[in-house]
Amino acid sequence: MSTIPMLQFALDFITLPPAIAVASKTASHVDIFEIGTPLCKAAGLEAIRAVREVCPDNLILADFKTPDVGWLEAKMAFEAGADLMTVIGGAPMATVESALKTANEYGKEILMELTGVLDIVSPVPKSGGRSESNGWFTIAAGTKKPPTASGQKMIWKPFNA
Repeated sequence: MSTIPMLQFALDFITLPPAIAVASKTASHVDIFEIGTPLCKAAGLEAIRAVREVCPDNLILADFKTPDVGWLEAKMAFEAGADLMTVIGGAPMATVESALKTANEYGKEILMELTGVLDIVSPVPKSGGRSESNGWFTIAAGTKKPPTASGQKMIWKPFNA
């Protein structure tokens, strides 16, 4: 993943047609399309396939927030066309490790979603972001409120300390 800031656009729709319309109109201005959790639940893997079809040059993040069976959900996301997928921060380390192992096999990436996690250091492997499966994952921490409304700043960067 690049260290240059990238623009991520969340497709938090509950039906596929408006998500596809918005993605196709904004693709040239966006780096990463997030297939938001609501759209993942409403349209399933078809949402990833459809956005990949209309936006072949953009990165696609499947915001699954996987709590278990990390390897299987990673396999499903990547085979549908995602470049990245999320694992929820409270997931057991075995889930993170299995998802990361699968991501490495596909040449893709895992993001650890930290919404609601109070201790952001505990979910990180002792090696500081490097896992036993010899790959990297990214930690995503932020706020759902616009930063200017809440006084908070968004943090989105690779964790590789």
